[in-house]
Amino acid sequence: MQEKNKNNVEYQNPVVAAANTIVKCRLSYRGELLLEVRKLSVIAARPIFFICICTIPLLLTMKRIVMPRVRIESVIPLEKAMARALMVDVTDAVVEALRLPPDDRTVSFVTHDPELFRMKPPYQLFIEIALFLGRTKAAKKRLYQTILYRLSEKHGIDSGSVMILLNEQPRENWALRGGIPGDEIDLGYRVDV
Repeated sequence: MQEKNKNNVEYQNPVVAAANTIVKCRLSYRGELLLEVRKLSVIAARPIFFICICTIPLLLTMKRIVMPRVRIESVIPLEKAMARALMVDVTDAVVEALRLPPDDRTVSFVTHDPELFRMKPPYQLFIEIALFLGRTKAAKKRLYQTILYRLSEKHGIDSGSVMILLNEQPRENWALRGGIPGDEIDLGYRVDV
């Protein structure tokens, strides 16, 4: 419905405009809120618009679960700054080698008491990467070499002291974004690299 303001200029009342609109809300694979706006007839619009307004806060509180999950374990006590630097460099290597979006990071660092965690010498650092099944052998080799290169060049860590384990799981074994099986979600990136 068109109205006129005090300057005699036509405009659409924002309440009426909102009542005539459907807003579809969803999260992108990067966690961005996407809104699709469509005009509706006045009769059908109000209930649908109300549902969308109620849904937006729920969508805004959802967090994107990122893959793969990296766990770095050490038998050598490290200062927090060094542990954080290792976390960044290992996840940078994972993102680069597996061609993932740059924000795709879930990582933890654990330092064990040497009496409670034993590794066969010369290993001192254990990196476990849980990821979706499907990477090629070439991609895995690229991942190993990228991680070891970064640790050696940036931190002076002997590549012979690092053990890397890939724990590959079918996508349906991951529950993401509120319990949705991973094979039903558009990740926004390819797994078969």
